[in-house]
Amino acid sequence: MKTAKSTIILTLIIFIVMTLLTMKHEAISDGIDTYGFPYIFYEHFEGKCDNCYDDFGFKPRFLFTDFSLALLLSYCVIWIKNKFSKSEMLTQDNNYVKVLFRFHSNVLDEETVETMWATIVDKEKGFYKLDSIPFYAPYVASDDIVFAEFDDQEQMLTYRKTVGYSGNSTVQIVLIDKSKDINQIRDLFKELGCVSEKVNEGYFAMEIPSTVDYKNIKKKLVELETQETIGYAEPCLADGHKL
Repeated sequence: MKTAKSTIILTLIIFIVMTLLTMKHEAISDGIDTYGFPYIFYEHFEGKCDNCYDDFGFKPRFLFTDFSLALLLSYCVIWIKNKFSKSEMLTQDNNYVKVLFRFHSNVLDEETVETMWATIVDKEKGFYKLDSIPFYAPYVASDDIVFAEFDDQEQMLTYRKTVGYSGNSTVQIVLIDKSKDINQIRDLFKELGCVSEKVNEGYFAMEIPSTVDYKNIKKKLVELETQETIGYAEPCLADGHKL
């Protein structure tokens, strides 16, 4: 649908621009007004004309031909653009690509789109390993292997399903006590073996590596939540971290 809409809009632009650039407006000075490219679909004559002919007026068949050629040209342009975009998305930085996730976010309470970096595992099969900590996307964690394919509507690689679990977990943390420094809280968890990515001064997403004992992390999370310093969610908790 998105491609069809773009094609129609581009067709109209090409048709109008080429008509305006090639039209002749000379009837006011004993000449001929002509509209249409490459075929003239409308001619108008006023005044004297020694070598004029009677075939003036509107020619629907030429209008249809001009519009069809503009449609063909716009289709070719968009097809080339899509091919280039697809190739670019599949080969960014040789081994890195971006994968789009579309989901309902419980944090934002709305339909959300998020893109994550991933490394190519098997391009033919569409397998990619996530190289980002999900900010909002549920059910996935860094180093998970996902199946993604190029989506014509999204115009980029789009997540379809998870095919291999890394054992890592993702925890989302919201700062409730605004008097606290969010970076200091991140440092507390870093000392416990968890890296994180800050979205803003009130929110960050944290990776729990598969090798880290989640008990100590959970204890600190509960402690800070009880103190009303933070609120947290566990959108992706690996089996090895379930208590």
